[in-house]
Amino acid sequence: MMKKKVGKAAYAVLALIVLISTTYLVSAGIGNWWKGITGRATSGEANATITLSGTNQVSVRIWNYTLTGSSVSPSEDDFKVLVVNITVEDQDGAADINDSSVALNVSRGSELLKVNNSCVFTGLQTATARNYTCSWNMWYFEESGVWTITARANDYGTQVYVQNTSTFYYASLTAMKMAPTSLTWPGVSPGQTNRTSNNDPLVLNNTGNYPSTNVTVIGINLVGVTVPSYSIDVRNFTVDTETGGGSCSGSACVECAVSPATSGAIMQNNTEIQIMAATLPRGNHSVNDGSTGQEQLYFCMYSVPSNLISQTYTTPDEWTFTIR
Repeated sequence: MMKKKVGKAAYAVLALIVLISTTYLVSAGIGNWWKGITGRATSGEANATITLSGTNQVSVRIWNYTLTGSSVSPSEDDFKVLVVNITVEDQDGAADINDSSVALNVSRGSELLKVNNSCVFTGLQTATARNYTCSWNMWYFEESGVWTITARANDYGTQVYVQNTSTFYYASLTAMKMAPTSLTWPGVSPGQTNRTSNNDPLVLNNTGNYPSTNVTVIGINLVGVTVPSYSIDVRNFTVDTETGGGSCSGSACVECAVSPATSGAIMQNNTEIQIMAATLPRGNHSVNDGSTGQEQLYFCMYSVPSNLISQTYTTPDEWTFTIR
């Protein structure tokens, strides 16, 4: 009997030892290995980025804001500010429109391209559209005819540029200014020849955009200031586009001779005479190079009548220059 009890006790101790050993193994070995695979953090942070892109392209509409009747007249010797209104629409919403993308070009043939890359958001908008204004300058010398307005814009979604076009007509302007307004001669004596003006050239400035190939002058007889019964017939004067220079004399003063080579003209009293070689092209005359938007005329008193008395002679009316 005693032997059997001792055996049960031994089994009990053995089982306890096994149990304790197994518990330790799980706690110190297998348990840590399992936790290493699955993990279980008590807290943590993560970033998420989502990009949403609109799927619709914008549409662009141009409204003639200051182009009344779609025709514009130049401002003589100046520029005119023109403005159009542009509506950009995006079905993905007005916030998808890229304000900085709204731009405008104005063009005609070989004329200098006008660019405005900073059209202004007016503050007016709907759920899907915004309004912008674009302006540019039209100068007096720019070519008459049809000009093309091209507006463009894109959005933040498709980022595809879309453009639309419109046109306006820039009218023709015939205009001119000249200087000096009074021609003078140094002291002359009866019987002298080839006496040139001492304050020419007379500069004609084209202050419009009409290029003239027909420049005419109407001369007036000069009358004595003290004794009006004495006068100088204007047919003693010539006008030309060429000059022999301020110190020329004799035949070297080409403005004093009338020939096919010089195309000069002899004045006739109160009669319109065309100066054959004179033209007045359009252009920015402020360049002041004698040809861009300009014509220069030189004058000569090629014959001083021998029957004159000493006094000042002047015209009762101004000489008139006309361009056509």
